[in-house]
Amino acid sequence: MNGRIARLLAVGVIGVLSAMVASAGMARTELENAIPVTPKGLLALAGNKGANVQVVDLRKLSDDDDDVGGYQDARVPGALPMPDCDPAKVPTAAFGRIRADIPTVLVSRDGDAATFARCRTAFLRVRNLEGGFAAWSEAGLPEEDGPYVAPKAGAGGGCL
Repeated sequence: MNGRIARLLAVGVIGVLSAMVASAGMARTELENAIPVTPKGLLALAGNKGANVQVVDLRKLSDDDDDVGGYQDARVPGALPMPDCDPAKVPTAAFGRIRADIPTVLVSRDGDAATFARCRTAFLRVRNLEGGFAAWSEAGLPEEDGPYVAPKAGAGGGCL
């Protein structure tokens, strides 16, 4: 009987410790999600070949009325288009390439906190680009333009 009680006690302790570790992991993810990434920080992530991060651009595909423009006017290289954070607006070529399970950086026009808050629930690990695409462009960082073109097989996609 004592052996059985000891096993039950050990299983109980392991269960409690597992729950504590899971809770700490969720708290860490929430903290990381709350810290925006700077444009130069995103560029550094892109240069780290071990980092697997997707960039999702939330701006309209084209926006002639905006000084920053839309996704097709200029964007972070490799960014995937998801206008207004609406999966129904994702262009056909990008459909199925945006994944919720990959660490993600969201790009809006100016890093708007409300836009980030509305969209962050679609991703497990997500950060906001501080200052949005306006800050990326002002920093003189690399840009690409035109409609989204899916990478060739084996080339990846959506990651810098």
